Amino acid sequence: MTVFHGTGDVANGIPGRMATKNSTQTQPTIDVVIPVYNGQDYIIQAITSVEQQSYPPEKIVMVDDGSTDRTAQLVRSHTSSIPLTLVQQARGGPNAARNRGIRQCASDYVAFLDADDAWYGNKLAEQITTFQTSEFPNLGVVYCQYDIMNDRGMSAMEHFVLRINTKLRGSIFETLLVANTIASSASGVLVKRSCFERVGLFDENLTTAEDWDMWLRLAQVYAFDYTDKTLVRIRRHGNSAQNDELRVFSGDLAFYNKWLRILPETTSIPREWVRNIVDRIFARLPKLDFLAVLRQRLSPPAQQRLRRVAWRRLKLYVCVKVALLPVILLRNAIKSAFR
Repeated sequence: MTVFHGTGDVANGIPGRMATKNSTQTQPTIDVVIPVYNGQDYIIQAITSVEQQSYPPEKIVMVDDGSTDRTAQLVRSHTSSIPLTLVQQARGGPNAARNRGIRQCASDYVAFLDADDAWYGNKLAEQITTFQTSEFPNLGVVYCQYDIMNDRGMSAMEHFVLRINTKLRGSIFETLLVANTIASSASGVLVKRSCFERVGLFDENLTTAEDWDMWLRLAQVYAFDYTDKTLVRIRRHGNSAQNDELRVFSGDLAFYNKWLRILPETTSIPREWVRNIVDRIFARLPKLDFLAVLRQRLSPPAQQRLRRVAWRRLKLYVCVKVALLPVILLRNAIKSAFR
């Protein structure tokens, strides 16, 4: 592991807590964790969006997860207005990078920013205000609204992947179990650092849905609240991890497999889980690769539990899918012909 400590330049006129010694003692502090892998195209934009916060953080922890491009060189040559620590490690995945970053944090709160995303200038200020004014005493997480940009930084709302449920406030575990409807990525949340001491760090065995897994674990213990403003820009581009359908499906199944083991038998499994799996398998027909992955990734007890849900709640749904099979096959054939 290599660690590089950048030097912040507070004298550049950026407003906020860092202006006086007294203010840093009385107001909540925030550390920012930025995991990055081959992020040379966007990493400086991400750092700049942190530097432009009206409520500046104490420091930025950049974790370079085995990049092979110019990411580390660009970060080292960048003069940051916020103290910046660059940690370099062998490739371990985004969860390992976030966890390494969390371990470097000492402030009251931790904010995450994916290396190809960016914040609006009031992101941290608005979420700290929500923490300070929220009606929920056991508040652990504040999330916000977001918009989508493309690889050029232009608005690309046609790639909107998730409609946030703004009613998810307070104790949200049962509702959140149905779907990850509080954030499109970790870039949109602010978390009290002590929460990680209670629930643990990101699950490094998960390759997708790792944020959903974390929010669920936090929601078992803490309240959530929402800042009703668009504070984050999420980037969707050709290199986005969401583009690999088979990998994403396999990762999602690992998430389901984990929670099917955790949830007690008395907890109802959301029918949306089964619908999501069935839809994606049928959409791949006549290919059977998704079905093969299902058998590989789900343990026999998990498969049995999902079958019970499907049989009890989704018999009609599955019958409709079977009836529509010729239409699905024709649609897929047309799509393949025009690729």
